[in-house]
Amino acid sequence: MAVMIASVGFTACSSDGGGNFKKPKKYDLPEEATTIVPEEVLDQMKAQDFPINEGTNPPILNGTFVADPWKLLYTSHINSWKVGKELYNYYFTFYEQQGVNLKLDYSYQGENTDIGKGVATIISGNGNKFSIFSKSQGIESGIKYTLLSVFSGEVTANGIKDLKRVLYVQSKENDPNNTLIPVGGMRIWYDSDNISPKK
Repeated sequence: MAVMIASVGFTACSSDGGGNFKKPKKYDLPEEATTIVPEEVLDQMKAQDFPINEGTNPPILNGTFVADPWKLLYTSHINSWKVGKELYNYYFTFYEQQGVNLKLDYSYQGENTDIGKGVATIISGNGNKFSIFSKSQGIESGIKYTLLSVFSGEVTANGIKDLKRVLYVQSKENDPNNTLIPVGGMRIWYDSDNISPKK
């Protein structure tokens, strides 16, 4: 009886989740990736069939790539741009990659200017396929914002194949006319000719 009581007591103590156990990873990504874009936000992105290329051996990504035409595939905010909306000559610059650390700048000049910079950026993937997890800050139509973004694609000799970007609005300032989509809103964009050449 004493042995049984001891056994029950040990089992109870070992299964009480004493706070020393690491939460299992849902995604095979560099640890910093889910620090930038939390798992619950990644879950929302995957629910819209956005591809996440997992792994910790990504390709080298360096240079400026042009997405043209840049087309809206999905929006969570129906009172703004409709699916199928096209923008032209979106420039994404990736540089100073060291392992899974990467830097990001982007710009678009058109009906609504958009200029931004990644303040925290991590790349994942294997072989030539990659995903980039970024927290970025920028200004669009004079409004400052903070986004969480994931880019996915495949590095080829001709540029990036099948480049897609999903963005999640984390915060924005001074937008009384709701020019930008609301905080918590999400959009998915893709290069509709399937190749983003290197500039």
